[in-house]
Amino acid sequence: MCLSRVLLELLLLNQSSLVMKIQKGDRFLYGGRVWAYVSSLSETSVQLYCESDHKFIETEPSNLEPVPPTSILGAEPRKKQTGASLAEWELAESRHEKIKQYLQQPERKGAFKELTSSLSLSVPQTYVLLRQYDENEGPKTLLRAKRGRPAGTKFLPQNIEAIISAAIKSEWKGPGSTIVSIYKRVEEMCRCAGEQAPSYTSIKKRLYELPESDLARSKIGFKRANDKYAARPKSNISERPLAKWQMDHCMIDCIIVDEKTRKPLCRPWATLIIDINSRVVPGYYLSLDAPSSYNVAMAISHAVLPKGKWIEALEDEDIKYPYYGKPEEIAMDNAKEFKSTPFRIAAKKNNIKLAWRPIGKPWWGGHIERLNGTLNMSYINFLPGMTLSNVVLRGDYDSEGKACLTFSEFRLWFARAIQAYHHTKHRMLNGKSPHEKWIEGWTDDKGALSHPALINNANDFMIDFLPEQRRVISRQGIEIWGVKYWSPALASFISNRKHSVKYNPYSLRHVWVNPSGGRYIQVAYSDITRPNVSLEELKSAKRELARDRKSGSRATSEEVFLMVRKNRELVDRSKALTKKAKKTKEHRENATGFDVAARAMPACVNIEELSEPENYTSAVNFFPVDV
Repeated sequence: MCLSRVLLELLLLNQSSLVMKIQKGDRFLYGGRVWAYVSSLSETSVQLYCESDHKFIETEPSNLEPVPPTSILGAEPRKKQTGASLAEWELAESRHEKIKQYLQQPERKGAFKELTSSLSLSVPQTYVLLRQYDENEGPKTLLRAKRGRPAGTKFLPQNIEAIISAAIKSEWKGPGSTIVSIYKRVEEMCRCAGEQAPSYTSIKKRLYELPESDLARSKIGFKRANDKYAARPKSNISERPLAKWQMDHCMIDCIIVDEKTRKPLCRPWATLIIDINSRVVPGYYLSLDAPSSYNVAMAISHAVLPKGKWIEALEDEDIKYPYYGKPEEIAMDNAKEFKSTPFRIAAKKNNIKLAWRPIGKPWWGGHIERLNGTLNMSYINFLPGMTLSNVVLRGDYDSEGKACLTFSEFRLWFARAIQAYHHTKHRMLNGKSPHEKWIEGWTDDKGALSHPALINNANDFMIDFLPEQRRVISRQGIEIWGVKYWSPALASFISNRKHSVKYNPYSLRHVWVNPSGGRYIQVAYSDITRPNVSLEELKSAKRELARDRKSGSRATSEEVFLMVRKNRELVDRSKALTKKAKKTKEHRENATGFDVAARAMPACVNIEELSEPENYTSAVNFFPVDV
């Protein structure tokens, strides 16, 4: 029997099985295994047989996934479908229809000759199409294969390919990676292996066959590569003001100078909070020191509470800051001050949900990161003393020599810059400014304007977020850092139980304790004649005393406070202070590190200014109770 006759019979056999139903022996994937169809047991179930396990099962047809069948005459050559043009698809569809019509009456006299004529192909070419024809797969089986070698064909021996891959892996690391270094490494390895080295062009092609994202991660680092290539399919959307906030720290790209000497001091830190819905900055905190839990407490307090007294203290009538309110959620990174136990407890107590970014994924905080960049690039980078983001951009600009703003001057400038940002059109707000978006969020459908709810007790709210230490209330009061505190209000709470003692690290004159679970009790020094000191001053004095003492005996509190006084006198007399000493003096004189004049504002540092002066001859003063 001739080959054409065999082919025709096989095609007819295949054509007879093209009825759209499951045939016995059809293979399916189920439960991670390949099963063969046996029979249909009912209208909703079939029986399958697993050759590897030698067992039968019953299941529903909807649970099965067909295994692609192989061609009767062997595996079909793989065709490139993604690059086929519309004309090529139309030609394949036309050929598919003509072959389908031919197979319906293959025995008709002259049918094959009519098929070759309609296809405009020779007899051998027609047989090739008949072998490729598949009714189930459709016209794609008849797409014409491109001439020549398939794309990606390689002619180098496998051992040379392995050498190139090893050289790329070892040499393509860091910003200084070059193709030349890979080529030299390949030459060296081939010389040792006794093989002829491939050409420079071949090595270059092998390198650029790798995904760009992988090459970028090896050359410029994971973070920068992810910023450029990683997928960002989702977006962080907030439907209303106060629904979602983001908070982060950033170092200001500008050097400030000392208040007295006008010499360069340091770059201040800013703790910023942004409302995702309106892009408004509801609050912030500026500090000379690195971020801490105290900075977080001040920033949140400043954001949540109204800012009338703070604006008055700035002494600039043009500044308007109507943004305040308690958020539903605050998102932040994984800094230790954002994950501390006191901070979490304070958030739960005030019904604020905390959300932390996944580690190594800064784009989850894209809104606050973008705000940091906007403030630096659009405002701060135009100040005298600006440092820019790196030494390449800075060039030969003398940042310290050009610096001229003091910390108090910078605080006022920063408040004005934030107001300018609030009234600038924002690209992501459809041309509206953050201020306009905020007002829109508090305006109802009838055009009536409302305001966010106020905190019941602003003082307690701020104290909740202050740093704390766990201490026992003894008969001598509370002892913390070797300093004793006492108030008659503590008498009924003397026990061995430890309580959370809140404190202001820049002013240790008072601490706050809440042993009853009601309102905080303000507790002053046991010896009220002692000066108000910061925690850093206290620790510095203790270190100096420990260094000067020959024995290992512990310094008394009297000695510690005496050393603090001496250090202050030394600092005041010194004309050539170190930067650390200047920062210590700046903190003491400005008190807040945020705004020296804003002491009446609950979000400022000097919390003790909010309370009535101590009167130890009268009855104990408690905070007023709101009913």
